This record gives sequence, structure tokens and C-alpha cells, in this order.
Amino acid sequence: MSYNQIQKGDRLRLYRETLRLNQVEFAEKYHSNQKSISRYETGLSEIPAELEYSLIQDGINLNWLFTGNGEMMGSNGYEIPLLTMDKALKFDPEKEIPDPKAHSGEYPKASTIFVPLRILSYSTDLRAIVVFNNHMAPLFHTGDIVLFEATGWNGEGIYLYQMGGKLYISHITRKGNSIILTMAKNKSIPCDYLTFKPIGRIVSVVKDLIWGYTK
Repeated sequence: MSYNQIQKGDRLRLYRETLRLNQVEFAEKYHSNQKSISRYETGLSEIPAELEYSLIQDGINLNWLFTGNGEMMGSNGYEIPLLTMDKALKFDPEKEIPDPKAHSGEYPKASTIFVPLRILSYSTDLRAIVVFNNHMAPLFHTGDIVLFEATGWNGEGIYLYQMGGKLYISHITRKGNSIILTMAKNKSIPCDYLTFKPIGRIVSVVKDLIWGYTK
């Protein structure tokens, strides 16, 4: 049971109480049962996607449900900062988050992107970047937008990272002070961990998630 899951359960309870329904009545309304609702509200069980969808239909703001930000009822979209290459090279997950409004480049033109709130199930600390060049493209296509956790190293996975003043995207496995970078065509390259800077683990390609976005 995570602290975030407990907080979500508390907000689900607050929503139920706002409707002036007890757990049995709330369960009937959302085609569930009292025992399950109790487990969701106490954080013992994760709120299932089916219930989240029903809550959306009734106008609950999932950003509020997931993070506590915003109003209880309202928008179900979420803005994520879109970093330029220059901003990404300077990005330090251990320091203050760069101001997304500081964008001044020609490509991409937007400083934020709007994605469905279900993306928050990955992380509430996400950033996005365009795949600009071949250094970043082996696992994706130039022009794709990828989402990454702005937390630096967080276990094995596909990462956006900086090395030698350039940005790369590779599958990374860490063993002690060494890492293994898996490039295109399953080519693996051993590397000293101290020579590269992990910016964040990739969680998804935005073109599969975004609402109404066109390149």
C-alpha cells in the first residue's frame, strides 16, 4: 500500500460524502460492492480503471483524485512541460524543475502538451521531449514525442540521458559502477556509469496517448 494510494482513497471518500451516499449506496451507483469501496477508500486496493472511467463520466476531476490539485469536479486533461533540447541538456532531476514557460526555440513551438490524466498512473513528475536526431532515434522515430519521469536513475529501463554533451535514448542496465547501453539492433555497449547522466526513464510515446495533437 503506497502513501499516494491512501491519499487517493481519502479523496474518493470525500467525493462519496459530497454525494451524501454511504458505502452501500455508492457501491450500487458504481456497480461495485461495499467491501470493495471500503478497500479503495482505505488504500488497501487500487481504484480500478472501470471505476475511474465511471467517475469521469460523472464529471470528477481525475487530476484532483490522483494528486489533490485543482477542483473536485472539472477538467480531465493534464499539461506536461515540453523541454527543448537545450533545456533537456541542462536538466538536473536533483535540482529545481526548469520553468516550462522559458521555451524560446522554433521547434517544438509549444512549451507544454496536453495528455489524458490516465498518464498520471505512471508518475506525477513527468516531462516530455521531441526526438530530435539520430542519437535519440534508434528506439523511436525522429519527430516522436516521448514522456519521461523527471527523476534521474530509477532502475533498469529505456532512458533519456546525456553523455558527451549530447542526448541519447537507450535501454540501460546498471551493474555496480558500470552500465550496459543497448542500442539499435540489440547492440550492447559497456560504459562507465560516471560518464553519463540519466535524465529520466521513458514511460511512453505521446503520439499514442495525446488528444488531438498533430506534428
